[in-house]
Amino acid sequence: MRFAPALVLAAAIGNAASAQTAPAAGSIVDSFELINNRAVFFEPTADGKLKILRVVDNSRSEPIPKTPGQVAVAMTFAREIGTVIEFNSGLPYAVDYAATVVAPDDGAETPLRVCPIGDGLITAEQFPQPYGRIRIAGITKRDAPLPPGC
Repeated sequence: MRFAPALVLAAAIGNAASAQTAPAAGSIVDSFELINNRAVFFEPTADGKLKILRVVDNSRSEPIPKTPGQVAVAMTFAREIGTVIEFNSGLPYAVDYAATVVAPDDGAETPLRVCPIGDGLITAEQFPQPYGRIRIAGITKRDAPLPPGC
């Protein structure tokens, strides 16, 4: 029974996160939220925004293919692994982005340290905590080489 509080917390985070509205396909946004088992497919626009192409909830078995000019990102969390964000970039250039944890109670955002997404690469970030909501924003073309360790 020592694990019961952790399981209740994980369930509460999952339930609160699943209540979040998915971004609508076709919408142009500055940012979007990932929740557990959500995949978002988008393409950057010339003005720095993101055109949402497709959103799939409750199905991490959905493949996130590499499509030229598009990026797919998915998030999974579990007590055993923490939180994993996976990107599959079909862009011919590297991009920087910002990721913030969105608090379930008041919506306050806390920045996460993340690496740039390499051109045409599959990349992943893993955090030890099971975050319920992460906002992705600020996707910009990167002209500099990827930093060491990324």
